[in-house]
Amino acid sequence: MRHGVGVLARRWLYLILGGALIMPYVLLMEVALEVNTSLVRGVLNPDPVVYAAALPLVAVTGLVPVVRTIEIPTVRTLLGGPAQALDAAGRGGRGRTALFWFLHLFLGSVVAAMTLAIPPGAVLLILSPFLGDIGWAVPPVWIDTLGPAQPIAGIALLALLIGAAAGAGALLAKLAPRLLGPSANDRIAVLRRTAEQLADRNRLARDLHDSVGHTLSVVMLQAGAAVRVLDTDPGFARTALTAIEEAARTAQAELDHVLGVLREQPRMAHLVDAARRSGLDLTADIEGDEARVPPETAHELQQIAREALTNAIRHGRGPVTLRLLVRTEQATLTVENPLPDGPVGRTRPDGGRGLVGIRERASSVGGRAEAGAVQGIWRVRAVLPYEGNP
Repeated sequence: MRHGVGVLARRWLYLILGGALIMPYVLLMEVALEVNTSLVRGVLNPDPVVYAAALPLVAVTGLVPVVRTIEIPTVRTLLGGPAQALDAAGRGGRGRTALFWFLHLFLGSVVAAMTLAIPPGAVLLILSPFLGDIGWAVPPVWIDTLGPAQPIAGIALLALLIGAAAGAGALLAKLAPRLLGPSANDRIAVLRRTAEQLADRNRLARDLHDSVGHTLSVVMLQAGAAVRVLDTDPGFARTALTAIEEAARTAQAELDHVLGVLREQPRMAHLVDAARRSGLDLTADIEGDEARVPPETAHELQQIAREALTNAIRHGRGPVTLRLLVRTEQATLTVENPLPDGPVGRTRPDGGRGLVGIRERASSVGGRAEAGAVQGIWRVRAVLPYEGNP
């Protein structure tokens, strides 16, 4: 209960802030239209024509990039809920940001006006049966028309105010991730960068295996030769030991360099985290030890996952579910998301370059992949076998 009241209070404050931010627009339009009004009336009770003329100006200024910089931290702090996950570093669309700015100031002005006007009237209605009797005041005519229902009407007005603030705040909190969050192209770009990083690290791992493996082979040959001639040819043994020392130093330098890059070797969880940071509603279930998957198979597995998540962002809706099951001799990846409503969801083709690429990647390591719609769910499933590791 206390948490709910705190959320309502913060969202209410956010709406009142929007009402305050729209006032400069209203005053500017009063000057531009040469409307004769007092400053107090202009702020608390603007002329409807002036107010309507100010709204397009609000929408236009929402296109300025600094608006997003202002909104993001305020939204995260005051609106809460899914809006807390917004990334201030994301680009977002200017048009979507302008729309959210407009809604914030418009709804905020309505709630702020209600906040100023309703409480005094509601209190007067609730206390009106007692004011006349004790001589505090003479109730206005509009109060007398309500008769015995005056206290109930006052309570109803307060409930209306609270409901309006709660509803407007909840609406903005729900819209914030969609209008201020990253676009589908932004999310795809994050996944692409993550996949490129994974590919680079896999190449480094292969280079490490090749270079250190070669060095170890040289060391073993030199050590074996030194042991055989240690008593008969000490000079040759000394040369062999020197070569071993130099090879070991070279291998250590290469190992330190590559391990510095691979210290936090990313796996499927890294790709999942990147997708979530991009704003994708993603649930992941990873079972088994990914370390048993050979590098080449792991690389294709990550690329298939990236492509499946990209397709989900482009063509799907709602939450995405990723499941990875790693067993002794195969890894099974499943990515699911609800199909969009309408003709696009019903007629989505079972092909496309992305899905063809998924099948080709699975086939390149001896696996198989399939994709299709199942009861309103789009499912991509890939099974990649490999030689089991103990």
